[in-house]
Amino acid sequence: VGGAPAVTRIKAFLVSSDGTKADQAVAVPVCRFVAATAEHIASVASFGGSDAAVSAAAVANLLSGTADAAVGSIARDGTDCVATFGAAATAGKSYVLVEVKGTGATNVTYTELVPLRVWHATNVTVKVADPLVNLIAGAWNKADCTQRIYQSTDVFATATLGGVGLSSVTGVDVTSIATFTSSNVAAATVTASLLEGVAPGTTTLSLVGTGVAPATAVVTVTEEPITVSRIDPIIVTGAKWGVEPSIAAATSETYTASVTLLQELNNEGDESFIYTWATMSDGSAKLMDPADITLTSIDASVIEIASASTSTYAKARVPTSGASPGAGKLIRAKWVDLCFAETLATGYGSVAVTMPAPTASTVTISGGGYVTAANDLAAKSPINIPTFVSITVKLMLKNVLGEVSERDVSGDPRTVVEVISGAGLVTVSGNMVSGAGAGVGIVRLRVSLRGFGDVNGTLTKTVTVNVVAFDRLELLSMPYPRYAGSVSDPVLNLMGCSGKYQAMEAALYAVTDDGSMFEVTTASTFSRTSGSAGVITLVGSLITGIASGSATLAATWNGLASPELFIRVSDARVSVVKIEHLTNWDAGNSFVGYGGSTKTLSISVTLEDGSVLPDIVAMGLASEFLSISSDNPLAVSVTNAGVATLLDNSAEVKITAMFVCPNGYYIFLPEGVDSIYPNLDPLLGDVDVGAKVGPQFADMYEGSFQDIPIRINSATANLQTFQLEVTIDAEALVVTECLQGPDWSGLFDCNINDPVNKVKVVGNNLESTATGTSLHIATFRIAAHSTISLKTVTFTGDITVMIRSDSSIPDSPASFAAGTGYMRVKPLGARRRLLMEHDSDVAGVLALVPHPDFVNVTVGGNLEARAGRRVLLQTTIAPVATLPGVVAIPTATEMVSGVLGDVDGNGVVDMADVHFMQQLIVNNGDLSALTPWALQQLDPTLDYLRVGYDCNSLPGCGLTCPDTSTPCPTSRDAMYLTRVINGKFRFLVTPPNEVITQAPAHAGDQLKIRVRVLSAGNLPATSPKTVVRVEYGTTENKQMACALGALPAITEDGVIAFASESSDGDGTFETFAFGPDGLWRNEESLGVAIMIETQNDMGETDNTRKFPFFGSRVDPYGSFLYTYETYTTARISADPAPPPPPSPPPMPGSAPP
Repeated sequence: VGGAPAVTRIKAFLVSSDGTKADQAVAVPVCRFVAATAEHIASVASFGGSDAAVSAAAVANLLSGTADAAVGSIARDGTDCVATFGAAATAGKSYVLVEVKGTGATNVTYTELVPLRVWHATNVTVKVADPLVNLIAGAWNKADCTQRIYQSTDVFATATLGGVGLSSVTGVDVTSIATFTSSNVAAATVTASLLEGVAPGTTTLSLVGTGVAPATAVVTVTEEPITVSRIDPIIVTGAKWGVEPSIAAATSETYTASVTLLQELNNEGDESFIYTWATMSDGSAKLMDPADITLTSIDASVIEIASASTSTYAKARVPTSGASPGAGKLIRAKWVDLCFAETLATGYGSVAVTMPAPTASTVTISGGGYVTAANDLAAKSPINIPTFVSITVKLMLKNVLGEVSERDVSGDPRTVVEVISGAGLVTVSGNMVSGAGAGVGIVRLRVSLRGFGDVNGTLTKTVTVNVVAFDRLELLSMPYPRYAGSVSDPVLNLMGCSGKYQAMEAALYAVTDDGSMFEVTTASTFSRTSGSAGVITLVGSLITGIASGSATLAATWNGLASPELFIRVSDARVSVVKIEHLTNWDAGNSFVGYGGSTKTLSISVTLEDGSVLPDIVAMGLASEFLSISSDNPLAVSVTNAGVATLLDNSAEVKITAMFVCPNGYYIFLPEGVDSIYPNLDPLLGDVDVGAKVGPQFADMYEGSFQDIPIRINSATANLQTFQLEVTIDAEALVVTECLQGPDWSGLFDCNINDPVNKVKVVGNNLESTATGTSLHIATFRIAAHSTISLKTVTFTGDITVMIRSDSSIPDSPASFAAGTGYMRVKPLGARRRLLMEHDSDVAGVLALVPHPDFVNVTVGGNLEARAGRRVLLQTTIAPVATLPGVVAIPTATEMVSGVLGDVDGNGVVDMADVHFMQQLIVNNGDLSALTPWALQQLDPTLDYLRVGYDCNSLPGCGLTCPDTSTPCPTSRDAMYLTRVINGKFRFLVTPPNEVITQAPAHAGDQLKIRVRVLSAGNLPATSPKTVVRVEYGTTENKQMACALGALPAITEDGVIAFASESSDGDGTFETFAFGPDGLWRNEESLGVAIMIETQNDMGETDNTRKFPFFGSRVDPYGSFLYTYETYTTARISADPAPPPPPSPPPMPGSAPP
């Protein structure tokens, strides 16, 4: 209405299959208005009408023409779509459809349609509160005392909003977005929505830029004077609605709105607004500018005028300290004409101030309540007894609303601190208490709060201050290094079996008159006063024995000398009685780091006289007193100097520190043992399996579960592709579940129990932003089998493929370093076993064993499970030279003329091929540069074999097609190849035209289906791990019977048969069928769809192991929105078989028949 456009910003977020919305919006390459269909519009109820669907006539009206261009425009802004609807538009509309497209991580395009409703102003009206503006008697312009002041009046604009398919809404207040103009600014001016008279005359008000028919209002400015009847200051702290509409209310509901002004002044410092209104003799009112009036407080102890103000209001405030409650007309407003000092009006505003009542008090003293005189030595460093203390007083206050607050009133003059006893020892100023230097003792103080309304003194508190002074110095001998509970001992003995004497520290203490001791050693000097230098050494305050004998020491502090300290050095020995490990290991008492990482041990030694060497390693004495060893030096090695080196993972390592006495002084040799868990961090490109801290693999009992994380070190590079394999001990453990880790997003698959001792994990995402030294990419859960004795099992693993953004080529295959480790599986006690066997979940775990029908029941498995990555082809058929991108329908032999899935042409099928495929997709690669064989491997879902296939119209194909026959890779193909590599899917290598080896030519003939299925590495698929189902699409022959295979069920589209593995051993599966009751019925096109499904060695399957060529509605494919789609078709003839030929006539001379 006012010319400024209405803007709608549309942001797009990707949503995963589990409904989780991404945190960040994605860029939308396409956003545009599109034509709405009748179905779209009919589903939207009229805004202002009934709840029924829009009528057919309204739908036709909405669909006619291209009205969206008249409604608004749409464009991209950064990553968003922005729809703009401005005054330049000429219409509204009940249904504007915006198409938004976004691209996901796997280059899949998602489309969303966003409906918008646009209301357009069809009519605008301008109104004024008072069309006659008068002169105000006695009021002159203070900036120019020759100019008179006229009335002002409010201007309003209302609009009627509507559009195509919308019911009009009238009387909408659009004042806040309207722009008004005055035709005669010499008579009146307009600022925002306020008109002010300037001089006698007439002006026409109109709107600027409405885009609709002009709306006007006429205002007359006259010299006929009016007077100021009264002036009223209104003191307001807030406002509230009388009726608040429900957000969920219908859009057509009507509310009567009212506002209640609030004045709530209940605490010191509360502020309010002062709005001053002048009422004129003609009944009109004017909101005064505070600059034109004088505001004063009648009682400043209750309310005061604050300095902050604007052109519409001033501020009042309850004093921040010492405020009194009160009520009445306490704010005076006076309108004085500054040009001629004439008072036009005076008014008073009502104020009610309540003060909160004190309910509780707290009193605390700084410095622990000790104080000394400023010139006393007790005030010197490092004693630092304060020369004054502050008393902190806090009040708990409750106001009339029941609100409780805490206030610091320490500096409030109403807080009174008085000396009850010991008045001569301190001076008091406010809440500060200082030592007077006139003696020592205890001073009692009273803190009273009567000025806050505590008239009965119930909140009064009594506190004490200790006034102290320096008394003397004391010199003690303390063990070195000191330890908790150290006591003074003047004797230095030989330690253990060594030739080293104990050390001690001279400690000087300043003692105050109350007996408190303050150590001042660091601010003192020490000297030997007797004894030879050959008995002790003195460095600072450190005393070390050299030979038996005695000596005395003294110390000075602040010019004062201490008494002498007598020291004796003895050849008596003190033995080691206790060794304690105090090393600060990583969390969970684990030693975490890269191979070769070191850690310095911390070991405490206690001697028989009670003295403690708190860290003998840090003191450099470990090798003289201790023998330090590791029970697994291949995992953690350790030196007698106390340095441990991390070398490998281990279930547990014990580090033993033993007291050594080579000269045989002592027989008792104590030791201390520290149990730790070495846990290697992965180096760049390595894989870690198990916990990061604590034991890598915690001990397990039979029937228990444990979640095992898999992490990769990709450092600062983005992890893009990986193919990993974890090997477990299948005799002790079984894998029950595997899930994607929190640090990985994108293509992911995990295959467990295939074979039973493997966990296979693969992933790919070229747009990955996953970086870090410990990327959690997967978690698998294991359960422990029954065991009769403690068993240590090993976890190992192999990296087949790893590709990061810091390298254009995969890392070389390698075994896990940090991920190799050990676990202890323990048997249960008899009672615990009995309890757990009654737990159905645990009993189920204990019963988990490989399926008896499978060959692969031991580590290593059958031929299919042991398939190597590289394939030695017996024959190689060179591709036929052709035009770039042209791929002819291959024969069954040609479909296996190379390594299946080998997209990058290196003779290996692995996740590097998926990476290569995704690079083609993301980077819009050149398909014409690839050989026909490589192009076929880009399409393992065999879309290029569909009847009528056209590369240019394949859904999901975003590449340039050199030819209509060119196979085009999609994210679906990348997923399929990923699951083939990970052992869940198989390659179908029989072209459609060779699937039917015999079509019935006569009613009694067999229909023979034969397909060949291979796993990764071109190895033949075998039953029962691979299941082939054939769904015949038929309406005439649903009662067919099988001569080979099985017919389990009739479906919506026909009948399903299970194919049997042939005896050829080359991955061939067959099914032969007869017609109903042995005779076929004519059917021009009997469809054949092929479903290939797999199981692991436990006989388990899930939806990630099933795929149709090309489609079926049977479970689970129908839930994936598949429909029945044939891989090939057969023509069924019900013609009877021809009669056998007649017997030939007998030869002459032959015997009669």
